[in-house]
Amino acid sequence: MGRPKRDSRIGSEPPSRRFWNVAWIPAVLASVAILLQPFVDEFPLGVLILVLALVLIDLHDS
Repeated sequence: MGRPKRDSRIGSEPPSRRFWNVAWIPAVLASVAILLQPFVDEFPLGVLILVLALVLIDLHDS
């Protein structure tokens, strides 16, 4: 009852693991954008990367 339990997982990982948990996002973005570029010639690559970044960050936060 009362206060909610504190999430013990936050901050318990070493810094390198925390970095790699976030660092996969640009790697996936770059590879997907490069793969999709021939199919979306009328769509600028920067806009595609931005949209993918927003989607992946949203999924990563949930």
